[in-house]
Amino acid sequence: MKGGSKRGERVRRDPRLSDQLAAMILLHFGIPHEVAKRMTAKQILALVEFDHYPVRFETARDLGWSDDEINHPSNLQPLFPEDHAVKTAKIDIPAAAKSRRLTAAQEETRRKMLAKAGLELSDAEPPPGRRPPRKMKGPRLKGRGFSGHRRMNGEPVWKGKA
Repeated sequence: MKGGSKRGERVRRDPRLSDQLAAMILLHFGIPHEVAKRMTAKQILALVEFDHYPVRFETARDLGWSDDEINHPSNLQPLFPEDHAVKTAKIDIPAAAKSRRLTAAQEETRRKMLAKAGLELSDAEPPPGRRPPRKMKGPRLKGRGFSGHRRMNGEPVWKGKA
C-alpha cells in the first residue's frame, strides 16, 4: 500500500497551536522538563500573562492603533502574573498618570497663551512644521575657482593651481 497508513495504525497529528505556545513558554522561562511533563498545556499557558511592551496599551490607543496592531506579537511580552502585577503597579500606572498630567498641563498652557494673543483654542493654527534653512554667511567660493577641497593646513585648493 503506497502513501497510506495501514488499518488500525495511528496517523501522526501536528501539534496544536496551544501546544506549540506552551512549548515556547517552557523554553522562554527555562522551566525544567521534570516539572513541565507533569503539567498540561492549559496549566502551562496559565503560567504567563502578556504585557503590552514596548508600546503601552494606552499610548497605542491614543495613537489610533487598531486592535491587531496593539496586540501584535512584536508588542507583547510574556511575564509571570506576579511580575506583571508589579510592572503594572510600579511602572505602567504611574507612567499613564504622568502622561495625562502632562497632556492636561500642556493644554492649559496653550489655552493661556492663545488667550493672551486674543485667539480662541479653535481659531489657533497648528504649530508650524520645519523652520526654513538658514542662509550661509560668508563669501561663496565655489563659483570663483574654488575646487571645494582644502589642504591639510586649511588652505583652499583653487582650480588650475596645484
